[in-house]
Amino acid sequence: MGGDYTRWTFNPFKDYAEVLKQQGRVDLDADWNELAEILNRRWRAETMDIIGRAVVPENTPDAFLVTPTGPGQFDIGIGRMYVDGLLAECHGVAPLTYDASLGEVQGTDPVPFNQQPYFPDPSPLPTTSKAPDAMFCPSSTISMVRAPASQSRWISHSTTSLPSLPCPSPSDLAPSSEPSGRHTPDSHCSATTRRTCVRSVSA
Repeated sequence: MGGDYTRWTFNPFKDYAEVLKQQGRVDLDADWNELAEILNRRWRAETMDIIGRAVVPENTPDAFLVTPTGPGQFDIGIGRMYVDGLLAECHGVAPLTYDASLGEVQGTDPVPFNQQPYFPDPSPLPTTSKAPDAMFCPSSTISMVRAPASQSRWISHSTTSLPSLPCPSPSDLAPSSEPSGRHTPDSHCSATTRRTCVRSVSA
């Protein structure tokens, strides 16, 4: 999303591993953001080097597994998938259960095609860091203001209704033309049984 940033200083060719604070010095947004990008690149590179570019872990073997449920309809399996180092997660739908390993609740039923969280199109991103974000609760919608953050979104497409739909190419996911917008041009399609495109965007 757009935001008020002084500059972007991260450069992978410098091979920096961390950013250190000094006493008596003013904290700069560029320092914080460079540290975030250092860690993000490290985690993504490490994930791809260790497990590969498109992997479904043994802990969630049915992640994004497509199961036909009717003409033009299918369910999307619960679990995690790693695509180009990015984590895509299908959290499932109610009834909910508590996952003691992660300390959170998650759905126990797969997600129907038409109930995907970012389907049919991702919600529009705020245009400024001061724009209120909507946090959806079961009984109400709460407006809140928060700092810019990155988000990995996924959408499973029906090749029955969209027979010629390919995964986006890197050129389709090029960085935003706006100086304050930052989109990561990453996309990867997994095996044919798990037709999912993953993209990291600012949100």
